Amino acid sequence: MKPKVVKIYSENNDFQYIETLHRKREKRQKQKEFLIEGVRPINQAIKHNWTINAFVYAREKGLSDWAKNILAHTPAKTHFEVPLPLLEKLSNKAEASELLALVAMPEDSLSRIPIDENLLVVIFDRPAS
Repeated sequence: MKPKVVKIYSENNDFQYIETLHRKREKRQKQKEFLIEGVRPINQAIKHNWTINAFVYAREKGLSDWAKNILAHTPAKTHFEVPLPLLEKLSNKAEASELLALVAMPEDSLSRIPIDENLLVVIFDRPAS
């Protein structure tokens, strides 16, 4: 299935949704979705079969072969094309990554933690600095 390409030209509702996921943990928890950027995090998400709901990239910035391959072969419902200044606003890096991904939070269960006799568990409830 081909992804829906959404062209964003300003800080519209789609952009604000992505930007809110970027900076608000409670929104990420509520929507069960989060934003990742960079080659390694995106490759790891794909390797571990996490559901990628959307990709975000700048339409005027040339994409690397890696990014073109990811966009062509990784199923995502939506591709958001944004102006470079908006991509830079979403990025956590000095130079914005060429590709960001909106990823569905996998369901979690304590059964994923292997228990052995040397298990040490530390639990934090709302840690603060």
